Amino acid sequence: MTWLDWLHGLLSPFRDPPVATLFIFIVGILVEVFAGVIQRRLTDVKKVERWRREMARWQRELNRAKSKGDKKQIEKASSMIVSINWRILRETAYKSMLILSIPFLAIFMLLSSFYGRALIAKLPFPFLPVPGFVESVRGANYLTWVGWYILTTYSTGLVIFKALGVRPVVKE
Repeated sequence: MTWLDWLHGLLSPFRDPPVATLFIFIVGILVEVFAGVIQRRLTDVKKVERWRREMARWQRELNRAKSKGDKKQIEKASSMIVSINWRILRETAYKSMLILSIPFLAIFMLLSSFYGRALIAKLPFPFLPVPGFVESVRGANYLTWVGWYILTTYSTGLVIFKALGVRPVVKE
């Protein structure tokens, strides 16, 4: 018996809906909390807030230049906005991506080996089937574990990151 067989046996109570649906939801929340904590510890939030205020200033300048038709100022403001966006992206995303990619990949591979193409959640509305994410069975649409995981992590991730202060709201 390999460690993967042992782990699959341990997770077997979480294989079928509705328990699987809840389990994947909780795993997604835990992953997002872990990612948020890591990103919070690696990000200089005050620096990012300063850059976002600066970007808001340049955005106002861009709007003024557009209303006046000042092509030189439009180009300068646009360039500054892009430059600031890249700084923010480097400060927030790239650092944590290097650290988080290996644990995320391990969790994804583990869940993939356990659930395969299992259908986890029924969609209450019609949706175009997307292989690997949304499957149609006898006229009803179901999310695979991947589709459900993506839906739940995106919907909860924004709230979790805001709660942890990773994506601060800039007050002008």
